[in-house]
Amino acid sequence: IQKTWKETGRAPQPQDDELYKRLRTACNHFFEKRSAFYSKLHKRQAIHKNRKKELCKQAEELLKLPWQDAFKQIKELRNQWNSTPSASKRDEQALWSRFNNSIDSFVNKIENERPINLKKKEELYQAAQTLLSSFESAGDLEKLISSINEISTQWKEIGPAPKERDKELNSMFDAVLNNLEL
Repeated sequence: IQKTWKETGRAPQPQDDELYKRLRTACNHFFEKRSAFYSKLHKRQAIHKNRKKELCKQAEELLKLPWQDAFKQIKELRNQWNSTPSASKRDEQALWSRFNNSIDSFVNKIENERPINLKKKEELYQAAQTLLSSFESAGDLEKLISSINEISTQWKEIGPAPKERDKELNSMFDAVLNNLEL
């Protein structure tokens, strides 16, 4: 509109001043409203940016948590991320990359540990079987139960094994534990 005003040229003097004053009033009103809108928008986006930075920090802490807690927290963090509105075009992609890379780092760590966890679980399974087969009398029952409980606790702390073997190993271990319920 301002460009068209300039291209149109001037009107006769007394009307030109009045028309220009009306144009300036309308333009000033528009620019004030636009400025207020963007000011509110930027304040909201700053709040969203800070919230997403906090979610990034929490995601970066996943590597320090026990794997079971971390898996639960990943789902919660993703839900919170998705329910938090956008920060700004400039910040959103960088924040998403930081957040997603943290979660990917945790998942990659778990995936890399699966073969190690398989070996640990196989060793614990063998230890539980050996304990059960060496059980001789009711007097040894408390010692056996204590040892099996210790092995069971260690089992729960170990992360997942390779998917194709994890379910089978868990079933075999549960079968050994069920043999205790005589």
